[in-house]
Amino acid sequence: MTVDSDALDDFLGEEVVDANGSAIGTLACYWEQDDGTPILIGIDFEDIPDTHVAPVRDVTLNTRKSYVVLPFSKDRIRRAPSLECGADLDRAFEQKVFDHYGESSVDYELEPQRASPKKVSAERAEKKFKP
Repeated sequence: MTVDSDALDDFLGEEVVDANGSAIGTLACYWEQDDGTPILIGIDFEDIPDTHVAPVRDVTLNTRKSYVVLPFSKDRIRRAPSLECGADLDRAFEQKVFDHYGESSVDYELEPQRASPKKVSAERAEKKFKP
């Protein structure tokens, strides 16, 4: 399933669960290519100050219960590279993320430049994560 930016906007600040359905954090931000295609998402954990990054590919959005499902284990996501939501991406960091998850950046048809990252709004930032 392909997830687009409009759909991700609706889930900013919402709960993120791992492949086993365990709550792990909240969707803090995402990065997209110049054409608007999301490429990476940022997950905030309750007990870790860094925003950990995961590929958008194979992410599922549960619209009925309003949460994001990642096809990876909680431990793998916790060990993932981290990046502040306001930071721009570069190819080296993208490759580091894809390598961590055992994916190929070729599958994403990466463009040389990135648009600004999309972050959770101030209103949604006040929403607390509840495990």
